[in-house]
Amino acid sequence: MEINNLEKTAKELLSFEGKVKGEVFNTHAEYIKQREGEEGLKKGEEKMAELQVPLEFKKIRSLSWQKEGMSVLMLLVCKKIFGWTDDDIFEMGRFAPKVSFIVRVLARYFVSLDKVFQESPRYWRRHFDFGELEAAELNKDENYMIIRIKRGETHPVVCRFYAGYLKGFAQISIKGSDIGVEETKCTYKGDDYHEYKISWK
Repeated sequence: MEINNLEKTAKELLSFEGKVKGEVFNTHAEYIKQREGEEGLKKGEEKMAELQVPLEFKKIRSLSWQKEGMSVLMLLVCKKIFGWTDDDIFEMGRFAPKVSFIVRVLARYFVSLDKVFQESPRYWRRHFDFGELEAAELNKDENYMIIRIKRGETHPVVCRFYAGYLKGFAQISIKGSDIGVEETKCTYKGDDYHEYKISWK
């Protein structure tokens, strides 16, 4: 799916059956406003309308279920109309947990590193009605954890968004510094799942 042919990509993304909580759209909107202002948010909505995917951010409720394909399409629209790079999408992901209502609700569980690790699959289910997140490994001696995400295919842009999101989430929930995230496996490269190594000092 190519970013230069958004009309075709939009149709393919909207055929994806998975849904995501509306809070994801709300965090998208907050980041767009921070980077591009209210006018940028309006441009994003206008571009979505051109693609025959009407989207009004202010009408989306945090706990409502929305099409995941529409969320992914918004990332591609931002790249197209604002000239954002994959690094910008990473930062958009990193920003999201810091302003997420759902993260604030679940923050009471962040009492220890073990608890954060154990609760991460549940956290996924609070956001998505498809796929799963596996807490694969926690190594407190070497300061890293492995997270695996198994989900249907939409677009490779989600890889950078997830990496950024995991870093933002780790910055909130892990008492450490110099947090890094590396995608070590990827379904778009032939692997069975996305795998991320989160490390800290």
